[in-house]
Amino acid sequence: MSATIIRFASSPTSLPAPREPTPVAWLKEFARRWGTRRLLLDLDDQMLRDIGVTRAEAEFEAGKPFWRA
Repeated sequence: MSATIIRFASSPTSLPAPREPTPVAWLKEFARRWGTRRLLLDLDDQMLRDIGVTRAEAEFEAGKPFWRA
């Protein structure tokens, strides 16, 4: 029986360097956070239970400033 050796590229140079987010990308992310947090407040208690979130957790998340993840 023979063994097959598989080599994976694990060198950091084999991966593309991460790009710095652009100002437009930051604004889009901030708008997405703000919008989804506002939508949480529109969900009724049954919908929140369906996704495993309490009303208190939803209000806490919605109260965060948009720049906080």
